[in-house]
Amino acid sequence: MTIAVIATLTLSNVLISTSSASSTSSSGPTLDPRTIPKYVSQLVVPPVYTPTLEVDPVSGAVVQQDYTVDMVQFSQQILPAGFPATQVWGYAGMTYDPLTGQQLGYIEHSPAATFETVRGIPVQVTWVNKITQPSMFAVDPTIMWANPNNMATVTQSFSPFPPGYAQAQSPVPLVPHLHGAEDQSTSDGGPQAWFTASGIHGPDYNTYTPTAVNAAVDYYPNDQPATTLWYHDHALGMTRLNVLAGLAGFYMIRDPNDPIAPLLPSGQYEIPLAIQDRSFNQDGSLWFSSVGDNPLAQLERATPPVQIPSTRRVKRSLLHTYLHLPDGWEGHPSAFHPDRDRRRLSENTSVHDLTPNSPRPES
Repeated sequence: MTIAVIATLTLSNVLISTSSASSTSSSGPTLDPRTIPKYVSQLVVPPVYTPTLEVDPVSGAVVQQDYTVDMVQFSQQILPAGFPATQVWGYAGMTYDPLTGQQLGYIEHSPAATFETVRGIPVQVTWVNKITQPSMFAVDPTIMWANPNNMATVTQSFSPFPPGYAQAQSPVPLVPHLHGAEDQSTSDGGPQAWFTASGIHGPDYNTYTPTAVNAAVDYYPNDQPATTLWYHDHALGMTRLNVLAGLAGFYMIRDPNDPIAPLLPSGQYEIPLAIQDRSFNQDGSLWFSSVGDNPLAQLERATPPVQIPSTRRVKRSLLHTYLHLPDGWEGHPSAFHPDRDRRRLSENTSVHDLTPNSPRPES
């Protein structure tokens, strides 16, 4: 799928999440995207998780960052004011404002809060599945999938959704995966390492340290170079559903000795920007579509504006995507792409070169 990105999105750290699957309704979404006002809800920078620090008792140096992150269901205002809120899934935990440093407390957010980590300082995350509601979208029991209830494979007399198949819709198996991380397979969040809120475990379930039955602990050594990663749900046969529902976020690895970092924009000019292709119903709910003109949703707002000085450069990192940019892009605030899939490029790449017809940068 090709996404057209307008000039107001020339920010930083772009996470592209496009969803393509069979419609759950033949009539399509009930909210016409052409009726949604554009650029009226200000872009909001996602919060950053607050770690619990483990320090060396002698030197006082930080030796590990620990987190507890819940997976929950909640409502969030994605559409502009005046439209209903949208029920989503997301990750939740203790957070702070990345620009002011102010502690925000326990925040539910979709896309989720960002992990800010440091190369050489390991991270340990306790992931807790607190989603007790059934899946928001139709789970397909005709394919290989997590199948926590061990239901028989459906081969005929397919049941329409809703209601679908009760044994497939609940409980919801989840397993976070840190995409692009260099870690042990036991902490990689493989598709069969899922676990449910009720304590059912997949055949590859693993936890780094003992924890509750509805949770798993993963250990990330952070030995790789500074980069932009993202984390998302990875349950077998359900990744498309769970990521569409909102289970995704950024994971940054910084390196104090990185000679390039001081040359790149930072602070208010480095904004994690998530772009998701979504359709909505008139009640604000998400519609699981496969075709159509779907509004682009960045972070938790549909087509938000953001103010950038026309002469200011901003940092962008693209994850697993090509962007089709409109004519006249060169006249807008400059943007560049310093990262490509877990490593920095040897030089900045102008965003108007990142089109389906242009060659990929050398690794």
